[in-house]
Amino acid sequence: MYDEPESFRSTVTMARHRFGEGSCRHFANPLPDPVPPLRQKLYLPLARIANTWAARPGEPGFRFPERHEDLLTEGRHRPTPLLLRYEESGYN
Repeated sequence: MYDEPESFRSTVTMARHRFGEGSCRHFANPLPDPVPPLRQKLYLPLARIANTWAARPGEPGFRFPERHEDLLTEGRHRPTPLLLRYEESGYN
């Protein structure tokens, strides 16, 4: 799938940002299966964990909403799932 540019909204060359040797591509909407059902299933437990961490002293005050749909309506419209590609001797 990595070689199908229409499936992605952006490509990052990791060395340019000192992230390592390799590249990553951020998926475009619509996200491929199995990403959407996984997001639906995992969002709430992960949001609860993140909110617990964010409530610790010294952490930023951002709280994730209980529903993934509400997160999307708060202006987070660009999908963040990505696909990494490493060649021999690549690293992150």
